[in-house]
Amino acid sequence: MQYQLRRLRAAALHEPSGFPSSASSTTHVPDGTIHIWKACLSRYRSCVERFRTTLSAGESARGDRYCSESLRLSYILRRGILRLLLGWYLGLAPGEVRIGTGERGKPVVKGSRGVSFNTSSSGGLALYAIARNCEIGVDVEVVRWESDFGQVVRDFFDRQANEYFWQLPTALRPEAFFRAWTRVEAVGKAYGTGLACLEEGPLSWRFFQSKGNAPHQLAMTSASAHPCLVADLTPQSGYVGAVAFSPLGYPKQDNSIREFELDHAAIWNRHSFSPGETPGDA
Repeated sequence: MQYQLRRLRAAALHEPSGFPSSASSTTHVPDGTIHIWKACLSRYRSCVERFRTTLSAGESARGDRYCSESLRLSYILRRGILRLLLGWYLGLAPGEVRIGTGERGKPVVKGSRGVSFNTSSSGGLALYAIARNCEIGVDVEVVRWESDFGQVVRDFFDRQANEYFWQLPTALRPEAFFRAWTRVEAVGKAYGTGLACLEEGPLSWRFFQSKGNAPHQLAMTSASAHPCLVADLTPQSGYVGAVAFSPLGYPKQDNSIREFELDHAAIWNRHSFSPGETPGDA
């Protein structure tokens, strides 16, 4: 299969007054294409109350359980942006999107017509992966020094991974670790198992292999029967990420991973896109 990575930025659009109650068109994500949306949450603080009105009763209750105001606001923003994006793809108002859980507790959209999604956030940056007829997982992390990541490598990765990690210069270890760990998280989320699959055995050294943006096969352990395809992401300076997806249903066509940055001035204007057009296309 041929793979293509195209970085696109959402065009700035006029923010209308008021919030549209329903969508006039849907945004298309073709089979074989994965859309990655990036959102810097601090840019949307003025939208908190708008987003709050789109949440379900269960989501509102969950947000209220956070112990600090900053965590509550972050949750509302992350969930509100997710609903806004899914509404674009489904032709629904954000509050009309029905988010539930599927097998193994993985979040799904009810009545989604094959649209699947996954989300991750770290350090004020959120990523949203959206695809059709494809199991998908995404993860993002701020690259930072953690006192215990060496112990994580010792405890959960195989011998070859440890040999590779500990021969690296100390200054290179944080990025190497978080590159590997975002791949692990993305694969676990695509499987729908999360990190429960760590019980299967030590993680493969291949998680430390760098293939750049080109998707490559990775399985949780050497015993795993169903590998995922994984591509690295670098959403912005100081962050690393990864997206993992099941190759099932994708054997005869090119896959394209397309990255977008959500424009804070455009988020409420969902009537500006023609059917089949993706926000951000030139």
